[in-house]
Amino acid sequence: MDLVSVDDSKIINVSLYTGRAEITRLYKFPVRTGQNLVNINGLPNVMDKESLRYDLSRSFSPTKTNNRLHLELKVVEQLRYMM
Repeated sequence: MDLVSVDDSKIINVSLYTGRAEITRLYKFPVRTGQNLVNINGLPNVMDKESLRYDLSRSFSPTKTNNRLHLELKVVEQLRYMM
C-alpha cells in the first residue's frame, strides 16, 4: 500500500525546538489479513531520517467498518532547520 504523507495523514501534534521541529502525523488506512507493506511517500527532504519513529500500539485492535479492517499508524518526524 502506498500512502502520500500530506494527503493520507492528519497532523496531530507539532513541537518546536532550537534548530528542529517534531511533527506527529496520524495515518488511517484499510489492511488485509496477514502481512501488509506500507510505503509513505512525500516525507520532507529536510527530515532527519534517523529520527523517524512509529507507534502501532493503538492498532492492535483495528476497527472494522463495512467489513474492512482499518489500522492507525502514528509517525513522528523530526525536521532540521537553520535559524
